[in-house]
Formats: sequence, structure tokens, C-alpha cells
Amino acid sequence: MVLIFFLWGFVAVNAQHLRCSPVAGVMQMRSGRIWVQTTGAAEVKIRYWKQNHPKRYWETPTYLTQRKHLYAAILLLDSLEPGTRYAYQVVVGGHLEPDTPLTFQTPPHWQYRTKVPDFCFAVGSCAFINDSADDRKGPPYGSHYEIFDQIANKRPTFMLWLGDNVYFRPPDWSSYYGMLYRYTQVRCHPALQRLWQSTMHLALWDDHDYGPNNSNGAFVHKSESLEAFRHFWPNPVPPIPDLPGNIGYYQWGDVLIVWLDNRWYRKEQRQCFGEKQIQWLIDVLRHSKATFKIIATGGQILNPLPIFETYANYPEERAYFLEQLKHIEGVFILSGDRHFTELNCLRRPDSYPLYELTVSPLTSKAYHPTEKNPYRVPGTLVSTQNFALLCFYGPLQNRKMKIQVFDWQGKLHWEKVLSAKELQLSTKD
Repeated sequence: MVLIFFLWGFVAVNAQHLRCSPVAGVMQMRSGRIWVQTTGAAEVKIRYWKQNHPKRYWETPTYLTQRKHLYAAILLLDSLEPGTRYAYQVVVGGHLEPDTPLTFQTPPHWQYRTKVPDFCFAVGSCAFINDSADDRKGPPYGSHYEIFDQIANKRPTFMLWLGDNVYFRPPDWSSYYGMLYRYTQVRCHPALQRLWQSTMHLALWDDHDYGPNNSNGAFVHKSESLEAFRHFWPNPVPPIPDLPGNIGYYQWGDVLIVWLDNRWYRKEQRQCFGEKQIQWLIDVLRHSKATFKIIATGGQILNPLPIFETYANYPEERAYFLEQLKHIEGVFILSGDRHFTELNCLRRPDSYPLYELTVSPLTSKAYHPTEKNPYRVPGTLVSTQNFALLCFYGPLQNRKMKIQVFDWQGKLHWEKVLSAKELQLSTKD
């Protein structure tokens, strides 16, 4: 009888399949992470090989997906080489999925060897996926899911998700399993499968994928929220042992992306990021040799009007934050949250102009702002579902960043080119 029980258990484990498409995180030069989710408990591993050389492959250690994480797992690939494109499949209980191998690429090791690489990444925030069982009554809040295919059509090197990537509902945010339910509902939606497969992904969060609307550091389930986030987003492993929260950095070519947690340390009327997180950011930026140093966070920083959840609601910390940035070259800010897109520019008489691109929403309801933001660059307001593409190109001595904003139909609304020289201390307005 013991043998029979064992055999039945073995069959049950190996009869499972992938619930939806795997998701590749942004890769490091020699390692990377891929997310998978199965329909039940299953032994999984990643088989990967250099594209066009399938006869020689590597495999990750086998992992048994577990019910306590809704059978989601993130697997580590530790035999990668810089500047290489790989193909991969997931081995689920001995069979390969999906049928057609997927691909990812590692960053090139270009310093002192070759020219700096040209590349593009996509940016967006506020992706509401309707769920009639849990949504408010009335017209659906999410729409124009075609935008995900439009992003895939641009073939970005990776996609940066700027927060509100899922929207927790009241049944979700009070428990770890509720959060996993919402992540699964979004991750496995048919409209997203092509985008998951077409590129690599990097994410941060804002209030709706952290907890209830406008949540701050007092949210009692924030540890469970962070665990759920880390079980569904294969970000690079956080490198900050003494600074909890959703914080990290990543570099591709000469572009550094540092993302901040605007929820974990938030205290009403006192702080948004907290002194320790800001000091960590400044240390990272000062140490970096990157041409472009991008700060990414969920909410607006430069907008000077203290409305909704702009950083202007924390005037003392905001003033300190901006003061610390004055003497660091190459800084550019990305944010989401506002359900419209705009480019802000802060003219600084003792430094270069500081820009912030707010990109929102992807599929949530769009909003047309009525505030008179004096820092908004004329012609950059977009109040429909949209995303941005940031492309970096040119020789190291004359690097440029091209910003393009497209709507859900793929229509280009505006573009702007910024030279790295415009973000240097020698450039005065």
C-alpha cells in the first residue's frame, strides 16, 4: 500500500503543466532569474542554451512548486555569459513547455572592449485587469488591453513596470493568499501572454500592488505584500541587507536604474522615502560611472503642487532630496501613478535642468489633470492609456536618450531627444 500511495503521488506531481507563460527577469552578465507557475505541485527546472546551439544546454536545479505560493517559483540561472542571447524552455515533470522556446539576453561586457551598446526599454504603470467578481459596480475600470501587444511590437530590450502593476481589491490585501490570487489573475490573463514572452521584465511597486489605496508604512501586511511581490517578479536579488522594502538597482550598458520604495517608509506629513533610503540612493548615484542615472519610483517627485500623492506633500524631505541631487550628473527621473503622462522640467540656476517623465496609465482609467503644473513641458500631456519607449544611442562621448510616448493603439503622441551633455554640471540653463 505504501508503494501504491507513492506512485499515485508521483503521477499527481508530474501531471501538472504551466499555468501561464514564464516571465524572464532582466539578466545579469552571468546569472538571471525566471518566474514560472504550475497548475499544481510539480517538479520544475529551466533548460537553457545559447540560441542556435540547442545541443549543448544547461539546467537549473529542480524545484518542487508549492501550494503555499500558489505553485509559483523563481528559478536561478547561474551559467550565463555576457552579451549572449539564450533560448529556454521549462521542464515540468519531465516534459518541455512551452512548445516553442522563448529567449532572453544578457548585458554585454563592453567597457574597454567595444562601443557602448544601443538599446531601448519600455515603461508603463497602472495596469488594471478587470475582475467582475471583485470590482465595483459600473463601467469597467480597465480597458484597451491591446496596449500590451503594442509594447511587444516595439521589441524593447526589457520592460520597466513603474508600479500599480496589479490592483489589490479588498478581498486581496488582507492576506498573503489574497495577494497571490490577484497576482495570478493578472499574470495569466490572455492579453499579457505575448508581452511576457517577448522581452525581459523589471518592476517596482506603488500603493495598489503594495496594499490598499494610498497605503503608507503602517500597512500591517506589508511584509506579506513584499513576499508576494518577490514570488512573482524575478527582479535581481535585492542587494541591500539593512534596508528592507522594494529597493534596488540594475544597469544595462551605460544606463543605471535605481528604484525606490515610496510606501514602506512613508509617514504622513513627515516622510516618503526616509533619510536612510535617500542616503543609500545618493551613495549609489555618486559611486556610479553610468552616463544616465535613472531614479524610478511610483509617485511624482518634481510636480510642485501638493495634490493627491505628489512628493510636494512632504516639503522638507523633498527639498533635502532635490538638494542632494544638484551635484550629481546624468540624473533623470521616472514615475507613474497619476493616470496621465507628462514630462516635467525643473530649471535649476546652479545646476543642469532636472527632468521627470511620468508615464501612466497602461490599462487603468485615464485622467485629464486640471492642476496648473508650472514644470510641465508644453505638448507632453497625454491623457489616454499609453506607454513610453526610452532609447539610448550614440558614441560614449555623445550619448543621447530619445523619449517616445505611444497610446494603446501604437500611435506616437510625442518624442524628445535629450543629450547626456544636457545633464552635465557644465550645462547651465
